[in-house]
Amino acid sequence: MGDSDTAYTFDEALTTVGFGKFQGLLLAYGGLGWVAEAMEMMILSFVGSAVQTEWRLSSGQKSLISTVVFAGMLVGAYFWGVVSDKYGRKKGFLGVASITAVAGLLSSVSPNYISLLLLRCITGVGLGESPRFLCMKGRTNEANNILRKVALLNGTALPAGKLVSDQEQDQINESTAPESTHLLSPRVDEPYNYKANSSSLSILFSSKLIRTNLLLWFLYFGNTFAYYGVILLTSELSSDQSKCNSIKLHSEKSQNASLYIDVFITSLAEVPGLILSAFIVDRVGRKFSMVIMFVLASLLLLPLLAHQNEILTTALLFGARTFVSATFVVACIYCPEVYPTYIRATGVGIATAIGRIGGMICPLVAVGLVNDCRQAYAVILFQVMIILSALSVLLSHLRQMVGIWLTLLTADDRRVANSFANGDGMATELTSCEELVAFPSCRALGWRA
Repeated sequence: MGDSDTAYTFDEALTTVGFGKFQGLLLAYGGLGWVAEAMEMMILSFVGSAVQTEWRLSSGQKSLISTVVFAGMLVGAYFWGVVSDKYGRKKGFLGVASITAVAGLLSSVSPNYISLLLLRCITGVGLGESPRFLCMKGRTNEANNILRKVALLNGTALPAGKLVSDQEQDQINESTAPESTHLLSPRVDEPYNYKANSSSLSILFSSKLIRTNLLLWFLYFGNTFAYYGVILLTSELSSDQSKCNSIKLHSEKSQNASLYIDVFITSLAEVPGLILSAFIVDRVGRKFSMVIMFVLASLLLLPLLAHQNEILTTALLFGARTFVSATFVVACIYCPEVYPTYIRATGVGIATAIGRIGGMICPLVAVGLVNDCRQAYAVILFQVMIILSALSVLLSHLRQMVGIWLTLLTADDRRVANSFANGDGMATELTSCEELVAFPSCRALGWRA
């Protein structure tokens, strides 16, 4: 077969062009957006306390300032997903950045409580075009032009041949399968064509995936609840605004400086959290990494059932945030690997939206209960949620998805999978993730062992 007849997929093209200047520029471009989002989220630690005295807000009103941000994020997670799918990731990203910038600036000059709530909610909406998008839409010529620019910038070249979509590649693989494969394979029914006959939502909510969905949704809910809860708990335990003298950790002269220092120190926990997750995820595995770090985070929160001194409180919250942020990173790796490509965006999007609900509720616990002199109750709720999140991970298992993924393979790979060679042509059951990854359609679906 000549080069002109050779076909390659988008993933194969990216592998060939390698990592270079283009990815560096893209990292800087996308990284600025993440920096802005992180800054907006950290403001939540200060805004409530700053306006509570000035506007004489109750604990419930103070909590609502953080809750509406997550409510906006819940709306934005769906809205910007639709915009990105329809118009491309680039336009979606520009829209997100614009909304966040404008609403964030206007929040700083809010004249009253209601306007602040509205603008913080709009900011949350903002917190929620790539060649792959073009390729999925069948616009492979445009995708190929972009990939050529990437290769030129990186000083490399695209593979010889023609760019095709994953669906076209599956058809090519099936049509060029060796005749011996079909002769030696036992007859099996053609698998149901989910991509052609079902929407992503109908597949996602099918009986085969409902248990996995529920466990992942609770994982995202509990993880988001605990992560943002620890962030808000830091400012609440360090704030002089509480009516409970026993919670005050600082003298009147240094209370504001101490608040900023405590938040800064605990925010640094993100760095060891990222390093820890990168180090442990492939050595221990996604599942056990999350379980171990959830348990350690729960143990570090245990002493906060009683009031502790400033240094110990900050140290405990630093450790808890390290492990909770690390589980967040691993969960973001784990969840997409569970779903096939064509329902991945929908599955991860819904799981993220469920997580935002946890973010909406956590201010009522971290802010409301602590302000009402119920620190122990708040910590207990966080610990319960963390332990339940660990249980949801234990009850799920990535290898249990092998059987489900086999029903989504191409016809050719399905036949080969069901007739794994034993020397006598007898079919054997495929249970190994390492064996499953050998099939082209599995790689197209994004499976990793």
